[in-house]
Amino acid sequence: MPREPLFIPIKDQMDAAMAHVGSLAPAPGSQAALMRNGELIWTGVHGLARVDQTVPVSDRTPFCLASFGKLVLAACTLYQVERGVICLDRPIAMYLGDDVPGADTVTVRMLLTHTAGYPDIYASPQMSVLFPPGPEEALYEAAASDPAVRNAYDPNQPFTWSMFAEALGSPVDPGRRWAYSNTGYLVLAQVLVQALGSDEQMERACSRLIHSAGGSHPMNDDLLTLRRSPRIAGLLAHGYQRLSDGSFHDTYAAWRPSGIPVDLFGLPFGDGLFAGTAIGAAQFLDGLFVRRTLLNSAFLEQMVSPTPQAMAGPAEPVRINSYGMGTFRTQVAGSVWQGHSGSYGGYTAMGASEVSAGVTLVAVANGLPPIGSTPSAGVVETPAGTVWNALAAVCADYFEAGP
Repeated sequence: MPREPLFIPIKDQMDAAMAHVGSLAPAPGSQAALMRNGELIWTGVHGLARVDQTVPVSDRTPFCLASFGKLVLAACTLYQVERGVICLDRPIAMYLGDDVPGADTVTVRMLLTHTAGYPDIYASPQMSVLFPPGPEEALYEAAASDPAVRNAYDPNQPFTWSMFAEALGSPVDPGRRWAYSNTGYLVLAQVLVQALGSDEQMERACSRLIHSAGGSHPMNDDLLTLRRSPRIAGLLAHGYQRLSDGSFHDTYAAWRPSGIPVDLFGLPFGDGLFAGTAIGAAQFLDGLFVRRTLLNSAFLEQMVSPTPQAMAGPAEPVRINSYGMGTFRTQVAGSVWQGHSGSYGGYTAMGASEVSAGVTLVAVANGLPPIGSTPSAGVVETPAGTVWNALAAVCADYFEAGP
């Protein structure tokens, strides 16, 4: 008689995949979480949170989530639109005044959809010297004797909105074309600050929405936060980049920050506002896309609908022409996922929901792509992306089979 095919539980399959891909991803450590319809059904960890101290990653280790935070900020913004605090299609001058270039033309919708046209603020000379150099640049900086060419980054000196405002360039063709913009999300965060009254009011409003997501674990700042704190500083994984000799460069070790480096997350960085665990990010995505408890249906549909400007972009990568408001689609083994990726400061992230199956998967890693690596179009070539893609392929096969 023919034998029944062997059924392998999803936890066992995910454990095996995590062990394999975690050892391949160019990062000291990684963390992942899988939810289905509000239930946390699997977590996985691999490697080290801090190489020099041999601290292992646990499922409670927070990571910088980088641009994954754009999705969270977009949801927080649309929640304020629902409440009538913010207008999607009025010029942002009503919040920021006329001193911001293009404020009389650019709208909140344009900021959310990467169609505002602001130039990359990090490329401006007055801002670039205020951020940590890469590993190769750091060697040059250390050898430089001329103070004029030395980097001015100080991990303990807070950045302010006024520092960014002075470096903002005028938007190009606002509303006409899609162009991924960190600058637009920096401006978006300040719109929320002004609309809600202060930095603290903005942080409180975002935290309330995040904490309302609920899930298997009580949502709090230990799981997902935009607030820097001594507690998070003591738990945060260090960020790394693999060098050509195979070793890992700690992005901030040379700077000896007294706490969390000021550019990693928190205001005024709307482009990378949040830090947290894979569990926290997964519970937020599950509440947003699967259980649909955070936004009403009309605004959620606007959030996930690709804009005409994005659809006019190249067919690949899919994440461009499927981009809505702070979120895009990605495809793995025939399954379509809605979410966002992130990469900054020695950290990478990828999180998305496969809504038809009720599944949400998040992966984070404390590693950037190796120096000199060239990503191919349509493929998330980051350590977290490598982990996420492998785990998403397991999910696609498993849930299509239908337990």
